[in-house]
Amino acid sequence: MPSPRSARAACVPSPGGCRWCGIDARIHARQWVESVGWHVWQTPTDEQRKERMRARRARRSAPDQ
Repeated sequence: MPSPRSARAACVPSPGGCRWCGIDARIHARQWVESVGWHVWQTPTDEQRKERMRARRARRSAPDQ
């Protein structure tokens, strides 16, 4: 059974998720990612928000696999 963390990583992050890891602010606390190390939630860039919205839309409109 996959852990909740791996299940979250497999899906597209929400548009408002952390700039570095994609986790929502309300559950973020401090997280570790290889590229920046330990970090607190940071606002995603406008481009990240746009790409995440596009990815979510594409995933919704894709046929089930």
